[in-house]
Amino acid sequence: MQDPNPKPIQKTAFWAKIAWIATLTWAGGLELYGVVNKDKDDTLSETTRWIWRTDTPAGKWAFRIFWVAFAAWFGPHIAKIERTKK
Repeated sequence: MQDPNPKPIQKTAFWAKIAWIATLTWAGGLELYGVVNKDKDDTLSETTRWIWRTDTPAGKWAFRIFWVAFAAWFGPHIAKIERTKK
């Protein structure tokens, strides 16, 4: 349920949102350029594989562990799911 009386966005929060939107837009443009130009090793996927060295068994496992841990945190964080403390 949405808050019937939402708080106004503070100035710093407003500029932080603008910065995040600009960053994600820039990154999306960079990814689109990488996909369209067909050059090797310039997309997010290719760079992620290079960083994590997923061509090795250890790199594959390291990335998998990171991804599961990140998803376990990020999903509830964005959905604002709070655990109750006993």
